[in-house]
Amino acid sequence: MKTTLNRLLNLLTKYFDNAKNYSTFRLIVEFTLLDLIVKFGVGIFVSIFILIPVGLISGNGLKLIDNFFVDQNFTTTMSLGELAIISMVIFPPFETLIFQNFVIWFLSIFTKKKALLILISAIIFALIHLELTAILAIIPAGILLSWVYLIKKDESKWKAFYTTTILHISMNGLAVLLRLFFP
Repeated sequence: MKTTLNRLLNLLTKYFDNAKNYSTFRLIVEFTLLDLIVKFGVGIFVSIFILIPVGLISGNGLKLIDNFFVDQNFTTTMSLGELAIISMVIFPPFETLIFQNFVIWFLSIFTKKKALLILISAIIFALIHLELTAILAIIPAGILLSWVYLIKKDESKWKAFYTTTILHISMNGLAVLLRLFFP
């Protein structure tokens, strides 16, 4: 088990190290798809090991699964167009500025460890989404966004900001598109 985990960590480390050499377009496309794959994996894991057992024990059946990817109370009161505007136009630049730019800058005063910067930034990013089950799905997205920010920050802060914002827009856009086909 430990050697399998080490191999996986080594593979991920190599992948992320190689990502430094990717074009901005390739980085955005690959990380958007990676985010989708990870969210489905986390969704399946959380559904099987947390939501279904808790739902069955509490008597809520399988209703808890509906709230996993998106906070239903917030989004069901909006049209798909409103959701698209908020999640693809308003939130991404604001969240990039706060949760990648500012948080990473502030934390880098105390530590230069990139893994720690990425993890703390991702956790803070996920916590603003307020729902425990959604937080579990959003931490990986926060990790990807923070990682891209740090990769591009070496080139320039402006490039880090706009690349991370575009990645965030594409992640949210894919989620809105999936919501259109799977309401």
